[in-house]
Amino acid sequence: MAVLVLGCFLVAGNLGQVSGEVALTEANDLVTRRVTDAVNLRIQQGGFDYSDFVRIDRDAAGNVTAITTDTAKINLLSAELLSDIVAANQQNMIEIGIPLGTLTGTQLLLGRGPNIHVKVYMLSNSTATFRNEFSDAGINQTKHQILLDVSVNIRIMIPWKTIKATVNSEVLLAETVIVGKVPETYVKVG
Repeated sequence: MAVLVLGCFLVAGNLGQVSGEVALTEANDLVTRRVTDAVNLRIQQGGFDYSDFVRIDRDAAGNVTAITTDTAKINLLSAELLSDIVAANQQNMIEIGIPLGTLTGTQLLLGRGPNIHVKVYMLSNSTATFRNEFSDAGINQTKHQILLDVSVNIRIMIPWKTIKATVNSEVLLAETVIVGKVPETYVKVG
């Protein structure tokens, strides 16, 4: 009888910690999947490509003179994506199952036994910002990427505690390599 009582106290003591860690992992995965799905669906529906966001101006010789971003189109897409992401995260009740053996804290019983089901309520707020990134892609080439940084602040509420976390996702929206004039000489120093 004493062993059973001790086992119940051990399981109850580990329930809060383990369920919090499992809930955080599950929520993180769920939010990341929802963000990716929402962005992919919007991009597929819109059929966007690099030229929808950026115009490359060239001189008579074909040299790049300017790269102009269509800020209005990017802001519109940003608002649509943010709306999609918020809508995707409105379903805020998730249920997690934690194996009874995991709650004992013993490695030998980890992942074993019937699941203890815990309902988790998740609240979130989201932000989405675009950024341009330029990087070298060769002697006369520059890679230009348009990226969307999505940040979802979540608050996970389980019966015995509340956990706050931020899920960050980076999504590549468009990419191109801009080819410039080939230099007559090239010296690599260092």
